[in-house]
Amino acid sequence: MDLTLAQAAGSVLLVVSLMLATGLRLQVSDLLALRRRPGPLGWALVMNLVVLPALAWGMVVGLDLPPLVGLGVLLGAAAPGGPAAILYVTMAGVDLPLTVGLTLLLPAIAVISTPLTLSLVAELSAPIPVLPILTTLVGMQMVPLAAGMLVRRYRPALAARAAGPATTVANLTLAGLVVFLMVTKGHVLLSSSVVTWLAIAALAGLGLVLGYGPPGVDRSSARAGALVGASRNSSVAIMLASTFFLDPVVDATVLLYGLMNLLAPMAVAAVWRRRPSAPPSPPDHDGPG
Repeated sequence: MDLTLAQAAGSVLLVVSLMLATGLRLQVSDLLALRRRPGPLGWALVMNLVVLPALAWGMVVGLDLPPLVGLGVLLGAAAPGGPAAILYVTMAGVDLPLTVGLTLLLPAIAVISTPLTLSLVAELSAPIPVLPILTTLVGMQMVPLAAGMLVRRYRPALAARAAGPATTVANLTLAGLVVFLMVTKGHVLLSSSVVTWLAIAALAGLGLVLGYGPPGVDRSSARAGALVGASRNSSVAIMLASTFFLDPVVDATVLLYGLMNLLAPMAVAAVWRRRPSAPPSPPDHDGPG
């Protein structure tokens, strides 16, 4: 099989299986519950969808990164709502309900926001195919997510049995894809400049710091927001790179971004697990909803 086709097929399988596994564990009530938490919700949306992509764009321009490297950085920054945040939040013992709701909401909004964000950098490389990216994200993200949630709603026992195998498929595919990319594109990753490594590390750190939230948010929710902010949806970024931007430099940059955003929140979650926070404050019933 052609290597490019194998990479594209693996990236699609990764996103579909991961979103299906996520949907099998989620309910619409997880999303509706966010109405009673406008502070953490609003901050998470603005930070993940606007602030972090804008900072990534600023770094690309300010540091004068090569065009294809800049595109890879923007692909990583423009894909929020990584399902791995649920794992990190569970490990840290912080606000799981908020994380579950954001894990559902952010990818749904990102179906539109991601191609629009990427369209801002059209001059960095080839023109950004906004409509094909939009339709790809709908088909590969929202359809399996909705399918999993429907199974959870009407066949909960089946969802409980299927969630584990779907997660296993996603994890094995991710591991295989990382190995594949390291073997075929690792030399490009290792040749990335120190500036590129530092820029991506800085963005991973900014995701944690800015995701922590505004003053007044309880510590458990703030920590959950930080882990969500640092957990970009690398599977989607890899899929988009493999489907629309067939260049080893873009692939390697997306892979580097994904690795940084895997290690940083995992390390922080491990520290917070040893230093537990108080449980989140109950929702303010006098607020909206």
